[in-house]
Amino acid sequence: MSTDTPQPADAAEHAEFRAFLTNMPVKLRTFVDIELPDTITVEDGGEKEFVKDFSPGSLPWVEAYALTRLPGPSALAMPENQTFSEGVMRYVGETFLRAVGGEWDFDPRGVGGHGMPFIRPDSAAGQAQGEPVSVVGLLLTALEQRRAEVFVTALARTLAGFGEGGMPPRRSTGLEPAGASADRPSQSEQEFLDTFLGTVEPAVAAWVGDQANPGEWQFDRASLARLERQLRARFDDAAELSAEREQFFIAGAVRFVGEVLRRAGSGSWRYGAELEPDDPRAGQPFVRISTTADAEGSTRSADFVPWQLLRRTFTGDGALTAAYDHAVAAAGQAGRTGGS
Repeated sequence: MSTDTPQPADAAEHAEFRAFLTNMPVKLRTFVDIELPDTITVEDGGEKEFVKDFSPGSLPWVEAYALTRLPGPSALAMPENQTFSEGVMRYVGETFLRAVGGEWDFDPRGVGGHGMPFIRPDSAAGQAQGEPVSVVGLLLTALEQRRAEVFVTALARTLAGFGEGGMPPRRSTGLEPAGASADRPSQSEQEFLDTFLGTVEPAVAAWVGDQANPGEWQFDRASLARLERQLRARFDDAAELSAEREQFFIAGAVRFVGEVLRRAGSGSWRYGAELEPDDPRAGQPFVRISTTADAEGSTRSADFVPWQLLRRTFTGDGALTAAYDHAVAAAGQAGRTGGS
């Protein structure tokens, strides 16, 4: 974030913005692969490949398709359209970053980005010094005008800010075109995540709302310590916990623990697909936090399996809080070494 931009008002808002960035690889890939079509039917009845390669030329395609899914600006706020709308915003923002450089930013006052993450593009004045681009604002305008030219026109206007013959100081700051890091999920893992990620936020909200004092539950260390006490009071041992593994309380607790750790360490949800049966991650959603990179550039990581951490609560004190401390330390190590 640029130095002259106000930081989010509190830790929770900052964590939400970090979560938006951290989930970008998986969620953007899901949007491109699942939400956008591979082909469209043209006027003569033939099939034409749908352009979704993060190029400037792909913007009218994505905008036109968004108009078929969203009948007007009011549709943007409907719960059933939230995932798709956010996907459009991610795609447009990342396409801008590839074309003009820049960075994602967030203004808790709502002055920039209408209260949502927005783009600070590079400009002739320097990196991230261009006129802020409200991606949700562009989408709202597109839904009002319904001409499928808002996105690409805004990009052309930003490029014009470099002057005639001017070039962005950075070639690209967007993700790789595939929308994934070198540690890309396998197809089977991605298929699980495509479904699972959509359940996390609503399940956590419902689980917290079911607690005696919902306001006490935050994404912090103290809440994990509270959960440890609650687990030991509610269950006699790990075997009894396992017997209720599919119940509402456990399913919510798994997601809550994972979200606390993911936000603390700027990690991402993963899934233990195609692993040996004795691997504790096998068949489990888990959180991965990148730590250091070796001389060859390979990223190391710390993995946390919420279900296993819940079980370990009965074999020693502080399993959840110890994991939190580890996640925070891993995130700090990544920051010192240039990791994500």
